[in-house]
Amino acid sequence: MGFRKSSVALSALVNTCRSATVDPIVSMRWPDVSQVRRVLCSIMSLLLSATIVLNVESASAQTGDSRVNSKSGGQVESLHGSILADSFVISKSQTILATGDLEISCEREIRIEGNLIGVRDEGASGSLGGINIRLRSATAIVITGIVKTCRGADSTSPGITGGDGGSLILEAPVVRCTSGRLCGGDGGDARGVGAAGGDGGSVVVRGVLIGVGVRGGNGGTGGPGVSSKYGPGGMGGSGGSGGDAGSGQPFTS
Repeated sequence: MGFRKSSVALSALVNTCRSATVDPIVSMRWPDVSQVRRVLCSIMSLLLSATIVLNVESASAQTGDSRVNSKSGGQVESLHGSILADSFVISKSQTILATGDLEISCEREIRIEGNLIGVRDEGASGSLGGINIRLRSATAIVITGIVKTCRGADSTSPGITGGDGGSLILEAPVVRCTSGRLCGGDGGDARGVGAAGGDGGSVVVRGVLIGVGVRGGNGGTGGPGVSSKYGPGGMGGSGGSGGDAGSGQPFTS
């Protein structure tokens, strides 16, 4: 919006300059230096304004300082895909919904004071797996809120395993979670005969973990066995494995 306004203003300024040179007598004279300076300053100011607007819009989508400001009563926004930023902050009353796999990479600190929650579209076709979230910082990740991926989808057909829960990967020299929570998604249940439940999502920390609020997802419930009027039913599906949680892997730059 700001760029369009700048473009209109710039066009008007150019037209004014053109109309000012129509008078043949004026055009024969040397231009007034102060007037030329004012025109050039106005043009540079408009171009700088347009550049700033474009840079801010680009930063919000891909790169730059990404801070989600809190508002009265809280605010909910959604993100997905890859975000490359200098730093990233979710304010205390803010909730960000990861509607697809999300990866955030920063040179400076990632700070989650509010909520970063994976949300799977239950009506979507394709993979039954939950949303995966990856946070990577070259300095530190500080969690005082909640970062949680979503559960896998339930399967309904015989022999089809429930979806695995989404996993959470944090990579930084130091990951601090002394008052927050890091949770993997639960595995999806199997509704079909003989099908296995999905595995719970893991929380993987590559770096030094400071804190205890880390939990892997629960495994999904296995499907029922085949019933028979002539004898005992068949074996039901096995439940999914629980997700791993914790660190133990080094951070690599």
